[in-house]
Amino acid sequence: MSNTHCVHLWDWWWADVAISLVVATFTGLSALPLVQETLKIFLEYAPESIDPIEVEISLKSFPGVVQVEKLHIWTISSNKVILCANLTVECATTQERDRLLTKLQAHLQKNFNIAEITLQLTSCRKPSLMPIHPLFNQDIVLMLSANKTN
Repeated sequence: MSNTHCVHLWDWWWADVAISLVVATFTGLSALPLVQETLKIFLEYAPESIDPIEVEISLKSFPGVVQVEKLHIWTISSNKVILCANLTVECATTQERDRLLTKLQAHLQKNFNIAEITLQLTSCRKPSLMPIHPLFNQDIVLMLSANKTN
């Protein structure tokens, strides 16, 4: 006997409403975890599986990394995590800094399963001490005056 027959036959007008509320409640409760996960993605929450403090300690454990600042970790889909951070490093050369960057990215991908990584490496050395190009190791005034005398 269907729900509408019960309502008409025994004048159970409340049965249709009660059954509809029960179905709606079960549907809402079953969708709640999906809604929570979706809100975490939309609000760009940090994933629960990754502890930012552990990530920071891990980054600082690398030789050459002096400081980690502005560390942000967030989720953009159910299985895609992004990390962005500014690191102060001690590297003598650009090649050394590039090698360190590659090692850090590989470490974060392997150990924390982070898909997208943006690291900004800043040298703790003063910019005036760091040569831009090997030619600029020489005094530019001497080079220009030597060209004029020739």
